[in-house]
Amino acid sequence: MRKLFVVLTICGVVGFATPRLYAACGGSTPMNDQSAFELCKDNSPVAAFAWQNSSPTTVTTDVFKIACEAFDGAACFGTTGVMGDGIIDIETDWGNSGILGCPVAGTTINRVTVSIQGNDGNGALISVSGNDDIDFGYNLDLAHPYDSASGTVLNIPCTNANGRPNVTSVTSSSVGLKFNKPHIFNDCEPGSLGNFLDTSGAVSKTICNVPFDGTTNVALGGIYTSTQTCGFRPDVRRSNTATPWTLNAATPDATGAATIQYTKPATAGQCLFVGGTVRIDGVESNSITGFVEIAGTLAPAPQALNVRAAFANGKVNVSFQTDSEVGLARINVLTEEKGNKGTVNVGSIALRGVGGSGASYTASFAKSNFKSGNTVIIELVTSDGRTTRSQAASF
Repeated sequence: MRKLFVVLTICGVVGFATPRLYAACGGSTPMNDQSAFELCKDNSPVAAFAWQNSSPTTVTTDVFKIACEAFDGAACFGTTGVMGDGIIDIETDWGNSGILGCPVAGTTINRVTVSIQGNDGNGALISVSGNDDIDFGYNLDLAHPYDSASGTVLNIPCTNANGRPNVTSVTSSSVGLKFNKPHIFNDCEPGSLGNFLDTSGAVSKTICNVPFDGTTNVALGGIYTSTQTCGFRPDVRRSNTATPWTLNAATPDATGAATIQYTKPATAGQCLFVGGTVRIDGVESNSITGFVEIAGTLAPAPQALNVRAAFANGKVNVSFQTDSEVGLARINVLTEEKGNKGTVNVGSIALRGVGGSGASYTASFAKSNFKSGNTVIIELVTSDGRTTRSQAASF
């Protein structure tokens, strides 16, 4: 997160912002974050796609790369660190060649949504109206949570509230799925920077000019499958023809649960991806907004999500959730010793998931068990020997 150095500067002169042009995006119509990041797994390039809410197939960023995992001095200029640090942002322009259509038509400015998916399929949905007098174009910071007391625009974490299914069971021919209710971070919701600027009177043109709710305006869409290269971000466009996404006949029930039939990919190195879409005001996204990868007859390795750690009264309190526990054999708590001395196994935690479903965990460990470390890493070990580690949480 970064402090918004002077909130009112947004409403005045901003030297690095390019003026918006309204001629079919024949000029610059930037879309980016400038004061905060998305926290997503980015050990390899992430998947990101944007579209106009009311025209999700004709106004999109298509194959154009809009996400930045690291500074490169060519297309990515933000302070996103390096690949693998879990920090990304969006840096693009609707006027760039290769982007389809333009969300600005004359004086009509249309709301857009961005879908970001990390390497584990968890992601974030972010929507902004573009209706501001700040001349930032589509400023995604306006949808980020904002701490008015400190003047800080807060980061958005990538979670499974983006249409990503959790795997609850798996056989050689079927997969049980559970979808969470999707949520869209947006510039209308209380606590966002956009809402703060509107309610404080800091802007002369209402940012949230048409009511939008990131929970009630969004619903799950369809369940889709696609065979693509294992271990690499899939092409998430539903319109792509090289590796098409096929709509499955199954639909989630009232709890978000569904079971689909599948066939193991016959080609080596090819995996089946199962993904979900969202409907915004009844219109389905042209992008898969969250996915899981299924290799052969095994569910994808479980992931530890939302890892938190806090030190109090001589103990380190740890909390996290698992997205699935299919095939999970052990949960280890690790820490990184200072001075590049490697990792230390602090202890283990008994499994709590029922029937392969994920679960929430809290545990406490003596600070002395961490030796010189001040981080917590959750390591999940499956019965077939695969391990996945969460990003480190500091305390």
